[in-house]
Amino acid sequence: MTLIKETFQRLYEDWKKNKAPLGAIALYLILTQLVFHSVCPIAILLGFPCPTCGLSRAGFCLLSGKWGTAWILNPSIFIIVPYLLYLLFYRYVLNKPPLFLTQSSIITGLFTIAVYAFRLFTHSLPPIFTEGILPLSESLKNLL
Repeated sequence: MTLIKETFQRLYEDWKKNKAPLGAIALYLILTQLVFHSVCPIAILLGFPCPTCGLSRAGFCLLSGKWGTAWILNPSIFIIVPYLLYLLFYRYVLNKPPLFLTQSSIITGLFTIAVYAFRLFTHSLPPIFTEGILPLSESLKNLL
């Protein structure tokens, strides 16, 4: 019982310490979604997908049991979720810094970039719902 209590105590302390940045992030997400119908700054500004495009939708699909759709939206979800669970487990259950934090972060980042590069070159990026507010050259648009 004390493990659960300690876990919630750490969670509460983290929330208390970080409520201003978390509030700013929440405000950003709400405002950009309402105004631009997207929260991705790259999609909003340039009108093309970023390496993590489709990740939120993939996460919702993963939670809904639609694993195939999650894979189509962004295969990186299948490495990012275990990575986040690993970080949360070390922080809130074990209460110590994660082992191999640098290595696991690099592997997760490289995998995400590799998936993006593959999808960019095979023209299999997920659809985005904004045209972007900065004009792109026609040659760049044709590349994407």
